[in-house]
Amino acid sequence: MEALNEAWGSKDHYVYEAVNNAVGKAVNEAVLGDPMPAYRIDKAKSILSFGADFLGTWMSPVHFSREYVKFRGGDRGVLIQVEPKMTLTGGNADLWVAARPGTEGVLALGIANVLLTKNQVKGDKLPQAALDEIAKYDVNKVTEITGVGGDTMVRIANYLTNHSPSLVLSGESAHNHVNGYENAMAAMMLNVLLGNVGKTIEPSNSIAFEDLKAKHGNSRALADFAKAVDGGKYDVVFFHGANPVYTAPAHLAMAEKLAKVPFKVALSMFPDETTVAADLVLPLSSPYEEWATTVAPYQPKEAAISISQPLMKQLYPETMGLGDLLLTMLKHHQVEDYADYGDYYAYLRAALEQMPASVKGGKSGGQFWSAALQQGLIKAPAKAGSLKVSLGSIKQSIPQAGNDYPLHLVPSTNQNMYDGRNANLPWLQEAPDQISKVFWDSWAELHPKTAARLGVKEGDYVRVESDQGAIETQVYIHKGVHVDAVCVPIGRGHEAYGRYAEGLGVNPLKILSPAVEQKSGELATHATRVRVSKTGRHAELPRLGGSETQVGRRLVSSIPADAFRRTEGGDNNVA
Repeated sequence: MEALNEAWGSKDHYVYEAVNNAVGKAVNEAVLGDPMPAYRIDKAKSILSFGADFLGTWMSPVHFSREYVKFRGGDRGVLIQVEPKMTLTGGNADLWVAARPGTEGVLALGIANVLLTKNQVKGDKLPQAALDEIAKYDVNKVTEITGVGGDTMVRIANYLTNHSPSLVLSGESAHNHVNGYENAMAAMMLNVLLGNVGKTIEPSNSIAFEDLKAKHGNSRALADFAKAVDGGKYDVVFFHGANPVYTAPAHLAMAEKLAKVPFKVALSMFPDETTVAADLVLPLSSPYEEWATTVAPYQPKEAAISISQPLMKQLYPETMGLGDLLLTMLKHHQVEDYADYGDYYAYLRAALEQMPASVKGGKSGGQFWSAALQQGLIKAPAKAGSLKVSLGSIKQSIPQAGNDYPLHLVPSTNQNMYDGRNANLPWLQEAPDQISKVFWDSWAELHPKTAARLGVKEGDYVRVESDQGAIETQVYIHKGVHVDAVCVPIGRGHEAYGRYAEGLGVNPLKILSPAVEQKSGELATHATRVRVSKTGRHAELPRLGGSETQVGRRLVSSIPADAFRRTEGGDNNVA
């Protein structure tokens, strides 16, 4: 792709991801010198997570789930989850804390204050400026700002000191505010204070081949692209693996700006909103029909190149794999380095067979190729990293209350729909959300106190309105959301993308306010304030399950894991 861009005389390649960890990576780079260190959940005895849904959609949930099994085995680790809306990770936590959205950094400073003053943790790892800032945030002040009680902060601090080593993480709901960088910096400060760097945070093993490193997407790329298109910078634009017409907030006016581009090309399998807006569609084969390689952006232990090969014959002669399509265009532009390859298979095989002898392990080119196909991956040489702590400012900006728009909008992400790319799959539309159990539609999640104040009940349609527009959807009432927030999951509300996605549910991304994270320039997707009002309509909410209360009868009882081990003889194999 880079070679093709060069052949066209362009240097612009926007790598956009609506769901990303760009703010966290920026803080990691600033504090540790490594944007993607290895988070050793398996080595931790306690985890404090500020919105990092590592069992759901954060970074590498399959890898983290494997480590989570080890974390919960043996001496069972303690998980504390701080977030405005309960995620899959929050649902598995020993302690779930609903902090006021955008105040996660203040809470981190409050916990640090307790660690230093009550738990007698030494502050010699922190610079004096950080210690002075922490001293300003006693439990009473932090409670006033975050809504989290002092007893809860003390409880969290005790968990972290009594179950060491610990690990502090931060994710989407903490990062995607105007002050997201400050929130992430405060969370990283706790890791430094608790001595986690080098224990549960280790250097990454990045792949040594620079041209094969994964490119990390972010949301700033979307804003930069919109600005460039609006300025008439491009005559031709290519899209692959992104649907900005759907995911872009209304204030970016993406569809209108794209109309200014004379020629738009979509490399796509499905007619999503961006593909429909294109002037030319180059249809791609499915992943089951093509050759491909993948380098994961997060590789904590070993650097590897994954190889996928066709599992079936090509169904439609009009489609091509991405590799074949790019190679055809390169040959059309007479790029000499690619002229001798008949197809992408030939190019890929030649590239792998020509790898350094240190990678091939004494095998011939043909033997190495056969072994790579059998194993499905190649262990690549890695650059051994190192972590050097340099903590920056941990000063906090306090989010201001909104009078006209009193509630925080939380556009959450779940495994089923993710950023909307899975909405055309009926079996994922049918699969219930892991927390709400809603399927085939969107919903607005409200705390029981908020719902009572608004006079709405489950199934009522409400209007969620920001300064950029409004959406209407049904209410789901749940205690797992902050009383000052309304949560509407992203992924539905498509205007195209096939019959299973089009016109189903609502898209909360469209009503986001034009706010950006003040340090990184990322879109502050969780900084939008809204008001919620009744519409007068009601219908049964499509969800599995019945009541979520035991109506005061203790139909299901529970005991702490430690008590179970003592009284019931539980062993390490007990979940």
